[in-house]
Amino acid sequence: MSGHFTAQEFRCRCGRSACEARRDVTPALLDRLEIVRDLYGKPMRVTSALRCPAWNTLSGGVPGSEHLTGEAVDIACETAQDRYEMLTAGFRAFHRIGVGRTFLHFGCGEGHPPRVAWLYGP
Repeated sequence: MSGHFTAQEFRCRCGRSACEARRDVTPALLDRLEIVRDLYGKPMRVTSALRCPAWNTLSGGVPGSEHLTGEAVDIACETAQDRYEMLTAGFRAFHRIGVGRTFLHFGCGEGHPPRVAWLYGP
């Protein structure tokens, strides 16, 4: 799929054979994610990308989530140093970033507010 990521990493994780999630993320997401990976300089683990509506609901996703349209990815991020380094790289490529306790959400959905950053739960 790209220099650092495989198509399998982005697939919906609902496990249903009749999953109606998209099969590919958008080229814009993949291009931006490759920029982050190159700047970060270390492997990045995808924890969530494409989602079907059912999996989006079970995952706590919002209606209209960028995960439904292939315009978002969540990346594992568990240490403060990795968070700082990934955010530094992320702000060079993405205009929508969410910060969770153990992950970062990178989004590029054109139908969503740009230049925003937010926190997830406690």
